[in-house]
Amino acid sequence: KKKTLSSREIQTSVRLMLPGELSKHAVSEGTKAVTKFESASSN
Repeated sequence: KKKTLSSREIQTSVRLMLPGELSKHAVSEGTKAVTKFESASSN
């Protein structure tokens, strides 16, 4: 069983909850945060 949400699922829900431009920024900031986290945890 899969327990974690994929980034695609999170992006979809963010887009549904937040209007237009706001969702774009939220998705972009979220992607940045995940990338930062992944690179930090791989070191």
